[in-house]
This record gives sequence, structure tokens and C-alpha cells, in this order.
Amino acid sequence: MSSGCRYVQNAKNYFSKDFNAAGALSNTTKSYEPIEKGTIRLRSSDIWNRKHFSGTRTSALWGLFTYTDY
Repeated sequence: MSSGCRYVQNAKNYFSKDFNAAGALSNTTKSYEPIEKGTIRLRSSDIWNRKHFSGTRTSALWGLFTYTDY
């Protein structure tokens, strides 16, 4: 059985920078911008109790799904 870390070495390094993979997957750090209408949003505070937010926004499938840490 293989783990996900085997395919993507140091995944945390990729999600600590801004990137855009043709809109299919994009990551923006220190964003704190309002989320567009029509997206399915998941907040980090919905998953666990956070006190210090990073402001990171990760979108998949051209904004259909958005994960925010603010």
C-alpha cells in the first residue's frame, strides 16, 4: 500500500505559496477576500476549532469547491 506523501514530496511546501494549475486547482495565501457566489464552501473552523487563521483560500474545479482558512 502506498501513501500520498510518496507521490507528492513535501506537500506543505506547495500549499504555502500562491499557485494556479489552469484553474483546476488554485491556492492563494493571505487572501481574506469574500467568496464568490455559487461555490461550495468549506471553512477550516467547520472542521476544527482554530484561533489563528492563515487567510489561505484553496479552490478546485474552477471555483466550484472552495476551502478557506479565515
